[in-house]
Amino acid sequence: YIPVKIKWPNDLVAADRKIAGILVETIIQNNSLDALIIGIGINVNTKEYPKEIENKATSIYLETSKKVNLKSLKEEVLRDLDYYYGPFLDSSIEYLDVCRRNSSLINREVWIDDFHSKRFGIVQDILESGNILILVNGEKEEFHSGEITLHANY
Repeated sequence: YIPVKIKWPNDLVAADRKIAGILVETIIQNNSLDALIIGIGINVNTKEYPKEIENKATSIYLETSKKVNLKSLKEEVLRDLDYYYGPFLDSSIEYLDVCRRNSSLINREVWIDDFHSKRFGIVQDILESGNILILVNGEKEEFHSGEITLHANY
């Protein structure tokens, strides 16, 4: 077992270092969702990282000292996705609450790069829209995209 937190918008972190990332692509036709493509990247058996990212990345192996069978891991991830997809569709699980409870960022100092500028702030909340709310220079700002780095990792 590895304690993992959610790092908005699409990463999973262990001990404040990225262990997995998720990309989602939607295909919309005639104002209707036609397909959802999910890509999941997991740092599995990596034993070391280059100096420039060693404080930002980790792997299952580095967290557990155990080599992981990739086929077994893939089957487990697919089984879990299948298990949680039904409750997600019928909204029987409050995923926003899960995201908030397991956030690695709420109440933490961060640098946000929204592709226009890089600013320092404190994460306040994850909003119903999926956006993140950050206190920047005494004012609350809402972001829908960007790269967030924990201030402690600088």
